[in-house]
Amino acid sequence: LGEIVCLNIEKGDIIWKVDAGTLFGHKTGKWGTSECLLVFDNKVIYTPSGDQTTMVALNAETGETVWKSQPLGDAGAYVSPILITHKGKRQIIGSTGVNVFGVNPDTGTIQWTFDEWGEKGKDKISPNSPLYKDGRIFISQGYNTNSVLVELNNDLTAVNVIWRNDDLDTHHGHFVLVDGHIYGSNWISNNQGNWVAVDWNTGKTK
Repeated sequence: LGEIVCLNIEKGDIIWKVDAGTLFGHKTGKWGTSECLLVFDNKVIYTPSGDQTTMVALNAETGETVWKSQPLGDAGAYVSPILITHKGKRQIIGSTGVNVFGVNPDTGTIQWTFDEWGEKGKDKISPNSPLYKDGRIFISQGYNTNSVLVELNNDLTAVNVIWRNDDLDTHHGHFVLVDGHIYGSNWISNNQGNWVAVDWNTGKTK
């Protein structure tokens, strides 16, 4: 439902709580909110999505709003944002049902968005947080949508596509990068799939 609660870890007492789903007009898919909050620099990061805002930062001590990003208008994803560092700059990488995007962690400004899913389109469901390494971001969303590797520019304001792969479209369970290969399962149906290995640099199925 999007309620955010800060608890005392010794007694379980509520220190503060915010009905963030209602406050920020969250827009969800049929499974509601499914997000592990990102906490850093005394901020709590939440992705309500919708028409008011896309991502917000709350003060970790008080629950007060620190910043709100601009809205992208679509429903939320079922994943958690990640914090990355590229060229000495930090950025939050988040997802909605349609977009993957980068947010300035100090101001909340959305610096880039990606929704170029190709001919197969996208089912407006994002079940996996992106995978990041060395300025490159791997995205795989299941449901017969191709996976994509994009690369950030030097000032973190845009991404360009490095390769696409039609074999690895992980639905649940995420994926890992080990020794230059991405390992995950693909989507045949909601209860079927095969294990797949893809070369990180070339996008070729191994």
